[in-house]
Amino acid sequence: MLGFQRFALLLSLLLGVLICFPNYPLSAWMFIGSALALGIVVIMVVSFIFAISGLDRFASFNHVITLILLIGFGYVLLWYLPQEGDVKPIDQLRQGKFPTQADIVRGVKQLTFNFDFNRRGAHNDENFANQQRQKASTPAPQKTESDSGNNAEKWKSIGIKAN
Repeated sequence: MLGFQRFALLLSLLLGVLICFPNYPLSAWMFIGSALALGIVVIMVVSFIFAISGLDRFASFNHVITLILLIGFGYVLLWYLPQEGDVKPIDQLRQGKFPTQADIVRGVKQLTFNFDFNRRGAHNDENFANQQRQKASTPAPQKTESDSGNNAEKWKSIGIKAN
């Protein structure tokens, strides 16, 4: 297997873990970026070593090495991915608590992007990544008539000519 194929498998493994275990805090993105960078470096080093040694000609050996890398990355992700409540995903699997359909739906929703630019705003209940926000304690400021129309009077008061 080539390096980019291993990278695609690593990325799909990472997304699968994020979708199946969506109870990660916002600080988990630093771990996710670090794990992805470390995975890329390991894949590059392993691919380079196999290319130099000539072992990349043996397809079955490449598949075994890729399987070992994916099992190792999966174990690291399940062991070290931060979760709310300090219950690691590997401990959840050991206890028999497998991801439910609601977890998967919530995980997919956390990774989607809200393309509805007309309804998206600072005082909306959902932010750009469709994740729930806490309600603000103060209401959103209301738009007045002077905000929506001609501002020539305001400009004249501060010495700017309106065209």
